[in-house]
Order: sequence, then structure tokens, then C-alpha cells
Amino acid sequence: MRVIVNDNKVKVADLNVSAVGLLPLKAIIRGVRVSYKQDSEGNATDTIESTRYDCVDPVNYSTFTVKVEGKPIITPEELETKDTPCMIELPLEQVQVKPWKVEFGSATLSISAPSAKLVTSGKQ
Repeated sequence: MRVIVNDNKVKVADLNVSAVGLLPLKAIIRGVRVSYKQDSEGNATDTIESTRYDCVDPVNYSTFTVKVEGKPIITPEELETKDTPCMIELPLEQVQVKPWKVEFGSATLSISAPSAKLVTSGKQ
């Protein structure tokens, strides 16, 4: 048997939580931030490593940020020029939710997904 809890402590990597029931399948995108790979000296390159989407649950208006590997499905400039809200669809079974900071009974989460889809206007 693998030891997970030792001295009332546990590694964050062992605390994966399912996103099913925690996050909505579809959410409104309110912001897009791109992260670039760094070279060996720590300088940013032109290669996109991941994209962070700031999202809003359309049912209860709660907010969250999800990190998705690779290029953005919509650029910040495209999002700004849209007249209607843009929605993102996440593969919830594959989304990783991990706490990275716990204090005063509340956990700040790291949410990452392997992919995301832009929801077309007819499927919202």
C-alpha cells in the first residue's frame, strides 16, 4: 500500500479532484492570456506553451480560470471584438483540479485541461 498521508500532510499531486459536478461543461470566456515557453536563459520565446481562459459559469455566475495546453482557440483581440458572449467547452473527465494553496478553510485551485473547444453560437 502506498503511503499518501504522513505526519498529517499530503502532497498536492495526490489531491486530484474530478471536475465533473465542480465546473460547468460550458462557460463564458471573459479573458484570454497566453503563456510563452522560455529559453534556457529564462527569456520568453515566440512559442506558445499554454493559454489561460478566465471564465464565468452562465448558471450561477461563479468565476474560474482554466489553463489549456497549446495555442488559444480565440485570441484576446478576437474576444474583444465579439458582439455576443463567447463560450468554451471543457472535457470535464480530463480536467485536473488540484489545490495549490490552503488557508483558513479555503483552497485556491489550479485547474488545467488538455484541450478546449469554442462553442459556436448555435450550440450555446
